[in-house]
Amino acid sequence: MPHRPNKGLPPLPRVSTLKDDMLHARETERTGFFYMVDNSNRVRGLPLMSLKDLFDKEKGVLHKAEKRIAHAEDMRKSKGDRVAGDALDKVLVLLDNNYAVYDRLKGDFSRVYTRLGGLLEATGRDSSAVKAYDKALSLDEENFDALNAKGIFLLEHGADEGAIALFDRALGLSPSHSITRYNRVSALKGMDRAEDAEKDLRALVSDEPRNLEYLDSLIDLVGPDTELQRTKAELHRDRSETEEAEEALAVALDLSPKDRDLWLLKADLASDQADDRAQVEALEGALSAGGAAPAPLVMRRLGRAQMRMEFYMQALNTFDTALDLDPEEPGLLLGRAQALQGLERPDEADRAYDIAMEALGEDATKDILVSAAMVKADVGQHDQASELLDRATALDPDDPLVYKGKADALSAAGNHAGALEALEEALRLDVNDLDGWVSIVEVLKHLDDDANLARCARRVVELDPERREAWLVLGDALGRQDRPEDAIEAYDYALALRHDDPVTMAKRLEMVAASKDWDGVLASADDLLAIEQGHLRALELRAEALERLERYPETVKASDAVIKTDERNKEAYMRKARSLHIMGEPDAAAASLRASIRWDKGHIEAKVLLYQVLMDAGHNQEALEVLEDLVEAQGDDQRLWMDKGRVHLRLEQPELAKRSFSHALEIGGVDAEVLALLGRTLADLGEHAEALKVLERAIELAPDDPEVHLLAGKTMMALNKHSLADQELSRVLKDRPRDVKVLRLRKECLMHQEKHAEVVKVCDQVLDLDPRDVQTLVDQGAAYTAQGHLPQALRSYQRAADLKENDVTIHEMVAATLKALDQREDLMSVADQILTLDPEHKEAWTDKGVLLRDKGRNEEALRCFEEIVRVDPDDAAAHNNRGVVLASLGRYEDAAEAYTRAIELESEDVDAMRNLGVTYTHLDKYLEAVGAFDQALERDPRDAGTWNNRGLALSKMGKLRESLDSFDRGIGLDPEDPAIRNNKGTVLARMNRMEDAIESYRKAVDLDPEDKSAWFNIGICYDRVKRFDKAIEALIHATDLDPDDKAAWHN
Repeated sequence: MPHRPNKGLPPLPRVSTLKDDMLHARETERTGFFYMVDNSNRVRGLPLMSLKDLFDKEKGVLHKAEKRIAHAEDMRKSKGDRVAGDALDKVLVLLDNNYAVYDRLKGDFSRVYTRLGGLLEATGRDSSAVKAYDKALSLDEENFDALNAKGIFLLEHGADEGAIALFDRALGLSPSHSITRYNRVSALKGMDRAEDAEKDLRALVSDEPRNLEYLDSLIDLVGPDTELQRTKAELHRDRSETEEAEEALAVALDLSPKDRDLWLLKADLASDQADDRAQVEALEGALSAGGAAPAPLVMRRLGRAQMRMEFYMQALNTFDTALDLDPEEPGLLLGRAQALQGLERPDEADRAYDIAMEALGEDATKDILVSAAMVKADVGQHDQASELLDRATALDPDDPLVYKGKADALSAAGNHAGALEALEEALRLDVNDLDGWVSIVEVLKHLDDDANLARCARRVVELDPERREAWLVLGDALGRQDRPEDAIEAYDYALALRHDDPVTMAKRLEMVAASKDWDGVLASADDLLAIEQGHLRALELRAEALERLERYPETVKASDAVIKTDERNKEAYMRKARSLHIMGEPDAAAASLRASIRWDKGHIEAKVLLYQVLMDAGHNQEALEVLEDLVEAQGDDQRLWMDKGRVHLRLEQPELAKRSFSHALEIGGVDAEVLALLGRTLADLGEHAEALKVLERAIELAPDDPEVHLLAGKTMMALNKHSLADQELSRVLKDRPRDVKVLRLRKECLMHQEKHAEVVKVCDQVLDLDPRDVQTLVDQGAAYTAQGHLPQALRSYQRAADLKENDVTIHEMVAATLKALDQREDLMSVADQILTLDPEHKEAWTDKGVLLRDKGRNEEALRCFEEIVRVDPDDAAAHNNRGVVLASLGRYEDAAEAYTRAIELESEDVDAMRNLGVTYTHLDKYLEAVGAFDQALERDPRDAGTWNNRGLALSKMGKLRESLDSFDRGIGLDPEDPAIRNNKGTVLARMNRMEDAIESYRKAVDLDPEDKSAWFNIGICYDRVKRFDKAIEALIHATDLDPDDKAAWHN
């Protein structure tokens, strides 16, 4: 078959985009004409024609032909060869019809004809294709592509002679064109001109020796040939076409089986494929073939191939045989050493390496030095191994394997720090070397550097997440760094790779316990116990977790499980005892502790807990006996003497406690806790001043201990040093702001200092914590009352009364506050509540009687006061109030008797004297009235109302001047009282001193413009002095104030 050129016509450019079309249109506009481009009719890849070209027929035909050819190519893709061929035939007709006009563009038309011919040939239009090629050559006889295209067409159709003529013309244009030369050979072969064809083909192969197609053609032409097959095999090997190379080589070996070079080429092919077995066979064939190649060198290759197959004994025999031929060849000496190394004969290998290294001298490569060093390390010559590796490093400082070998040698010599340094250098060169990271982890296990160990182990698992041992190393290192959460994560990864490993599960359990995740400890312990039922540590940690979670009944059972596994486990007995103690089973707790003490009579912790349990159970004497046993066993132990003092305190033996605490200070020196206990004991003994001194020393030693400050505060309160006590208690509250007991103590201090506003605040703090604290509510109410904040006080008292409904005292406080706020309705209800609780409560009867009297319910009010008199006949106030109610009922004689009885019981009762005077006035006993008023004025001469009432009584007796003097005395004491001035005006009118009367009345209405009686009296006085207009004016004013005043209307 002819060889078609790879070149051909250039591909058409892409279709212009719409944006490009618009740019073309604008460019066209600048020529002076407007030519709009129609994108739908654009020919793909063809440039737009200018207007000038449109009027050039030759160019127009060329452009149209190219456009139609491109369109036909598109049609061929979409509609097939037949439709495309029809279109191409039309293009040929178009070109032929315009053939006469081709002149300037003959070369272009020749190119188009050539292209058209190729497309016609491709669509099966052979005759049209020939016409196109002929037209192309008629237009341009030197059209190289047309000559070749027509030549190939003729060649394909058996016209070899015509094809040769065309190829010769083409070679005349390009003599070295290999494809044309190859096609000409094909034509010669078709004409049976074999010699000419071989001659031309050998020349072509000589010019292009790497062209397999030409070489295959030559082999087909001349038949099997060893050199041609060798060349073919080498070409295929160069192209990595192994199978083809082996096929060609097999043919060559069939032709020349004793050719050593062919066997060596076969060995090379096997080496390319890393097929050591095939290489060994080929090299053995080369040795048996003989030839010019030196046998020792071939044997060296054979020995190395055998070693790669781990046939170390065969390799050793091969090298020994070769060394018989050439005993000083360094490669053979080295191979022998390596074979011995592979046979694990280190002593012989070491000697062989020494010989080889001597032969190599400075030519020893890095790899050879490393191998020799490894053997030196195997025989324990670590220093020599390190020296060899240093030489290797100098040859290639960027080879991590050298550093790793050096690290192995140093590590074997016990120089782990040096090994670490070498491995770090290796990893610097190859940070992803997994083996290097594994090695550095192994080295770090010998060094105290857990942080670095964890870092390197983490790098190992990053590179190989399935390496379980590295996860375990990472977890161990993290655990030793107190990073339990991270360690747990590492152990989880290890367990994901092997979920049933009890060792890993135990390590993880320890880390979960270290992280204080007690729920997690329970789960982990249960998992481990499911694998290994009697695992003691899992049982211990499970019991501890249950105790930490305050699941005490389960803790007891878990501790029993530990004891069942290890009956001498002291901590299990202790944990069981603690849980039973908390569960309120002190006897069982004591039994557990005694069991622990039976196993270990010196178990101090058990004895300490035992006496505490006995104390809580109320077995104080037994507790003391245990403690004295501890004191006897331990000797002068300050802590034990301190605990002994505590026991004496619990036994209410403060003197003994004092001696114990004092002795503790003597034997152990000054200790804040012991001082605090001694101070408390001294306070219990009433030695407050001495207690305070001791507590002040304790504060110096432990300034941040709130308990010591609290004890000092209490002691200061006992010494009435409330301000200092407040400071100490405030200091305690900084640490314990929600301690109700301390807040209550501070409230008491503040109350003693009368700091009422601060008392209120502290009460609020207490009530936030304990809303049902009645006493605090009462104290808060008192503080509010002291500040005059009565509504707030009332709320506090009412809250207290709601919480303690039967407390009369609190109801009394509520009643007192209601009276102060004049909340009468609520006061009546509270009075009834008090009387329900205490039917003889005089104050409640008084409050109720006053309220009923104020409401006009005098009969009910009278019964209240008579109840008081019944309960306490000598209650002067009750007799006085009874008189007031009797007077309100018009029972003046009874009222006078009640007042008299009140004065008899309380000779200084001014109110009773005044009330008696008023009552005598109602009884027209004016002289007795004046006497009663005089008695009152002797005790309280500055009461204006009494002077007023005395004046009225005197006026009734006709003693107008004395009456007038009494009114003047009253006005002098209370100038703003309009009633006195009104009464004075009346006396002046009776004395016929009308102008003075009018003036007095006028002052009365100035003080009280609504006083209708004064206005009426003014009108009467004006009428008496004949000033009728003024009289009418005043009387009209009186009727305005009281429209029902008939007297005013009459006057």
